[in-house]
Amino acid sequence: MSALAATNVSHLATDVGLWMSLPAFGPAFVVVGVVFYVVRRDRRNSAAAADAIGEADRERNDAE
Repeated sequence: MSALAATNVSHLATDVGLWMSLPAFGPAFVVVGVVFYVVRRDRRNSAAAADAIGEADRERNDAE
């Protein structure tokens, strides 16, 4: 029994979990990038449309 108690047990702490999860970050970053691109594009288009509507309103008010 004392022979079992005297054995050296060593635990090797590794970061395998981190390395295994890294491939999931690539597609996640791509999805986030696409979402940001679409949001920026839509905001630019809506801002341009709002400016065009504002110009039309100003022209109508100037004509009166």
